[in-house]
Amino acid sequence: MIDFDEDQKLARKLQQIHNEMDRLEALDEVLMKKAYRDPDAAQDLMMAYRDENGDDGLFAALRANPDFFGAYPEEKARFDDAYMARKELPVVYAQYRRLRDEADVIQAQRNRFERERDEPRR
Repeated sequence: MIDFDEDQKLARKLQQIHNEMDRLEALDEVLMKKAYRDPDAAQDLMMAYRDENGDDGLFAALRANPDFFGAYPEEKARFDDAYMARKELPVVYAQYRRLRDEADVIQAQRNRFERERDEPRR
């Protein structure tokens, strides 16, 4: 038998996760603007790198060699902020990945509940 309360708890948890993912996406955007002269080009390079090397590869590259993805902003006064933003980017990326994976598991559970609910009774 399908537990409606359990499905509702999962729905609430999934919404909380999506809210946190939205917050992390906004933070990532701010950090990218601080960290790179051309944040859009840096983002494109990161996505291409991820496509070729996977999530773990991108995480490692963000930690070990963030300069690979673009130049620092031109203003010397922004260097410290850019440096710190580059340190935060892999942390935000790891948090987002963890939440994305958790959301995938919860969504799979909810899908299973829906299939069980929609199956005709024998």
